[in-house]
Amino acid sequence: MSSTAAAIDPAEKAIQDFARITGVDEGLAHFFLQDYDFELEKGLNAYYRQMEKEEDSTDGNDSDCMIMDDEKMEVD
Repeated sequence: MSSTAAAIDPAEKAIQDFARITGVDEGLAHFFLQDYDFELEKGLNAYYRQMEKEEDSTDGNDSDCMIMDDEKMEVD
């Protein structure tokens, strides 16, 4: 093992790997990893669960859309 590889902190390596795998910046990688003691697999799982939730909340659901039932509206 080279001295450069030995000098890299395991948390920093996890951050770099997370960022490389997901395509996010290292700040966001740090955010997801810090709650999981910088365990890469757990942090990645949390990230992908969050992304899945965000996709589910927007798929087929336009939150800016309001459906009105004309029959129930009273007009003076």
